[in-house]
Amino acid sequence: MTKRLKISDVELAITEMLLENTGSHMLDSGGAYGRHHEQNNAEVKGLRTMRQKAHYFRARPSTIADVDPKFGIDITSDLWHFLVNRLDVDNTTKRIQRIFDWWYDKEDEAYCDSFGEWLKKRGLGDEGYYGAGSSYSLESTLNQGIQWDSIKLNNEDEEFIILQVHGGCDQRGGYTHPRIFRAEIDSIICGLANTVAHSTGNGFSICWQSDCGGYEWYSDYGQFDFKEWLKEKESSGQPFLPIIKSKQVRKSLESNAEKLLSNLDDTDDIWNIVKDWKDNGPTAICTLTNAPVTFSSSADSY
Repeated sequence: MTKRLKISDVELAITEMLLENTGSHMLDSGGAYGRHHEQNNAEVKGLRTMRQKAHYFRARPSTIADVDPKFGIDITSDLWHFLVNRLDVDNTTKRIQRIFDWWYDKEDEAYCDSFGEWLKKRGLGDEGYYGAGSSYSLESTLNQGIQWDSIKLNNEDEEFIILQVHGGCDQRGGYTHPRIFRAEIDSIICGLANTVAHSTGNGFSICWQSDCGGYEWYSDYGQFDFKEWLKEKESSGQPFLPIIKSKQVRKSLESNAEKLLSNLDDTDDIWNIVKDWKDNGPTAICTLTNAPVTFSSSADSY
């Protein structure tokens, strides 16, 4: 029997946020389309403990690439993985959380962006450099929305994030209770729509990046192993085999390959979507590598 890795405190906290009942409103669209917290709870129905539910979310794919021959490629990043890879909890965040909860319950109109002001008046800290934000206001591939604010304490170098997950239907409401985490907030903001595509074959190893969720791509690097490419051509019995030993021909072939690599940003010419690739369904195939293009996002790693 395979032993499952222990669930961390941050994994448990994010799981609780994804399952938190954020209520409903008669004017929202949840009755027709469902609410995020209802959908998440339906997925873990039958699992008894929060740790079992965290294991379920951990096992979900971190990135899903929906490849459609008609509409192209749609990238979705899993919020659970995205946050777990970027947040942390410790004794300090737990102490701040207790102070925040006391302040939040005490204030008549408590907003996350005013907690930093409250800290500043008491000489404890200040508002964070990055301020408040929402994934709905930026390019994002996340399957659920988040909003945040940031604070800093006088005796800490790092900033802390005050995070809320959107558990409702309409973005205007249905957010979880705010939670405090350690975070490099720029990695959250910059990672919302970062996507990477990669393909290897025919002696090529090519990588593309997108900072807008896959709507536009640019080549991060292209590596061409001419010897490997030549070996594959020789083994396939290409008709130019008798003259391939010519240095001039070799140089010309290598030059052409480099020209192809210099035009990698135009993925419409480099990728073909095949309706059914080796029984795997619709797949993006790179014409240079003659191999599938694999996709990953900021939810896959930090």
